[in-house]
Amino acid sequence: VWTYGVGATEPSLSEERRHQLDYEVTLLQQSPHFIATLRWRIERLYFIHTKASVELQKFDDMLDDPLKAARALKSEAYISLTALKRMSEREALEFNYVVDKLLTLAARKGDWGQQNELTSFLEEVLSLPQENLGINPLEWPKFETLHQSLESKVWLGRLVSYSESSQVFSPMILKASAYSLFGLQVANDIERQLKHDVLSRDEDFIIERAAVLKEVEAEGEWYQNIAVQGARCHFPSVGARGNVSGRKFPSGQWALTFDDGPRSKTTSKVFETLKAYGKEATFFWLAQEVLSQPHYVRRAYQYGFEVANHSYSHPDIRRLGARGKRRQITTSTQKIQGVIDSYGIKQKLRFFRLPYGAGYNHRSIRTLIAQNGLVHAKWNVDSMDWQDKNSRSIFKRVWRQMRAQKGGVILFHDTHSRTARALGHLLEFTQSNRNIEYYKLSDLVKKCP
Repeated sequence: VWTYGVGATEPSLSEERRHQLDYEVTLLQQSPHFIATLRWRIERLYFIHTKASVELQKFDDMLDDPLKAARALKSEAYISLTALKRMSEREALEFNYVVDKLLTLAARKGDWGQQNELTSFLEEVLSLPQENLGINPLEWPKFETLHQSLESKVWLGRLVSYSESSQVFSPMILKASAYSLFGLQVANDIERQLKHDVLSRDEDFIIERAAVLKEVEAEGEWYQNIAVQGARCHFPSVGARGNVSGRKFPSGQWALTFDDGPRSKTTSKVFETLKAYGKEATFFWLAQEVLSQPHYVRRAYQYGFEVANHSYSHPDIRRLGARGKRRQITTSTQKIQGVIDSYGIKQKLRFFRLPYGAGYNHRSIRTLIAQNGLVHAKWNVDSMDWQDKNSRSIFKRVWRQMRAQKGGVILFHDTHSRTARALGHLLEFTQSNRNIEYYKLSDLVKKCP
């Protein structure tokens, strides 16, 4: 089966959305221009990537001002970036679902012509050079047609060419015209601005951005009701005490946290970097990935780290029904705890982090988290290592936020090789600073009496 990388074998779409996509597949099967529609989905992902690049630059620019840096995660740029990240992964997931359905149905019908078109299109995407990176990686495990099988891992980015019959609007056409008239630099600037403007008016972006804004406002209201004295005391709850972001941690005390693993190569590099500097950390892992590589749980605790829950397969839990929510929160907790117990490790899961941080102001979601005896964990420093490919700039972004925030929770992802390098830069840079200490989250979050 051809599947999405993070949580590949776990259904992460709501039943209603799958029905909608099934209808789209039915229409695509009957259209002579179905490849053009798939191209537009790819192009939309690049639209998102382009706008995210613009917003990331805005975010970085404000870190030069200490006052703005202290409120960076409440800024317009960060709210937009959060919305774009959610959109990009949802778009990629739906793209995979549609293409997988088309391949399966074409094989069942013995439609060799459609299979050939799909295979050619996918080969075009798979051939993209790695420097044309999109917003987040897709793993493309083996998928088969009657003619051949393909196996590769790529980043979804822009298609560098369109067939003459695509019959969809493409900024690439405008870029080609601008290039012939004004040169490459102007053409790139026009294309970049166009994609940014298109997404600014996009209905999905506006809706998603509004949802993120509500979450930010809800967290602010919670923390207004928590006194500084005893603010590190937390317990499973749907209220403020059931959510920790690190904003009230003492100055110089930081919890290092890593999401989305474990991944064989990248997680090991993060482990090695932490061990080299004698630091501890908390790993928010996916149950699906833990079940496929359970030995990482044993290694984590051997090194003095701790494991926390990041859902079963990294969907946007807000968009799931009651059964889907239970699987992503309750079942995932049971599975990860089962692996911990199987190694005779006397530790209980204490924390849950929602994918994208989406839904921590939803009572039904927070209730499930609390019922499983978990405290929701956010962050107040974001590395943006999911968007930024440069380890040095990731490190600088983290450090500039740390200077403004004084103490708290740092968010990384142990699914990128650049993250281990950025972590190494940070730990090396702060090694001689006696006012900075790194901990596991459980060492900084006290249980209430």
